[in-house]
Amino acid sequence: MNIHERSVGSAYKLLSRLGRKYKQSRPFGWAVNSKNIFFGTVPDYGLAGGVVGMIDPVKDEIVWVIDAKASGIANGHSIVGLCADDEYLWLFRNKSVTT
Repeated sequence: MNIHERSVGSAYKLLSRLGRKYKQSRPFGWAVNSKNIFFGTVPDYGLAGGVVGMIDPVKDEIVWVIDAKASGIANGHSIVGLCADDEYLWLFRNKSVTT
C-alpha cells in the first residue's frame, strides 16, 4: 500500500478480499520477520474465529491463510497479537465473550 493512500478504502484491496472470503472484521495483530509480514484478525461478530496469514511483501500477495475450515484458527477467538522470527510464529488470542 502506498502510505499516502492510507485513508483511501480502495488502497486495502488484499485485506478487503480477506474480509469477504474469511468473514473477518479487521486485521489486528501484526508481525514481521526478515522476509514476510504476518497478520491476525478479529472475526465478524458472531460468524467465525480469527485467522492468521502471511503476506509476501515483494510479490504483494497473501501466501497462506489458516482458517480452520471456516471456523478461524480457534473458533470464537480473536488474534490480538503476533511475534515472529525466521523460524517461528507465535500468536496470542483472546476468547470472545458473548451474553
